[in-house]
Amino acid sequence: MLLSSAAMLLQVGLVGWHTVTNAPTDVTSPAPTPGGRGWYHLAGADPPPPYRGRAVPTDVWWNPTQTILAAAGTFVGMIVISWIILACQRAGAQLALGPKYRHQGRLEAALHYGAAWLAPLFPVAAIASLRMLPDISAAARWPVSIPPAVIFALAVVPAAISVFGYGFGLIRVATAAPIAVRMRVVVFFALWNPLIILWWVVVLCTGLYFGMRLLVPQLELGW
Repeated sequence: MLLSSAAMLLQVGLVGWHTVTNAPTDVTSPAPTPGGRGWYHLAGADPPPPYRGRAVPTDVWWNPTQTILAAAGTFVGMIVISWIILACQRAGAQLALGPKYRHQGRLEAALHYGAAWLAPLFPVAAIASLRMLPDISAAARWPVSIPPAVIFALAVVPAAISVFGYGFGLIRVATAAPIAVRMRVVVFFALWNPLIILWWVVVLCTGLYFGMRLLVPQLELGW
């Protein structure tokens, strides 16, 4: 539930936003105002600053319907994916332990304890949900403009520590397996476990991407 909530918060900052800049436009550039339904103008510069070699945000638009659809789909999908990943981890650990040790249950318990490393991803996602704040501050001409690198650093650094701690913690637990099967368990958690997690995360992201590509035009929510 914590991971699903974090993934949902992440989508709040990723989906449903559109920034207009003062960069020169041509026939392939997006329209300056939305043609779809449900868009709200959150910030704008009037008049927009002149272009001086670097594009500056002048208007920020938000479509809450897009955000809600993506967040709800991500929440449900992440719950399902988390169950699948845990089942794959449990099956892989039992297979690596072999018939002699697979029923002891200690390594399976370590999977649950190791997930505590992922708890910091929730505040990280909360920070990442503010991704558009730098564009809003620039478009609204706040006295202090927030650099995008600040949001990026505040989110990426603790996220990297959390993910690294989770992976390293499982490998460290694997080294405590009985000597006869230790190498197999370490290989599973060091190699196959990251690939399993990556595969199912890619499946989730691909499904959400194509799902939104299908829903947005049907509901006339596009830009």
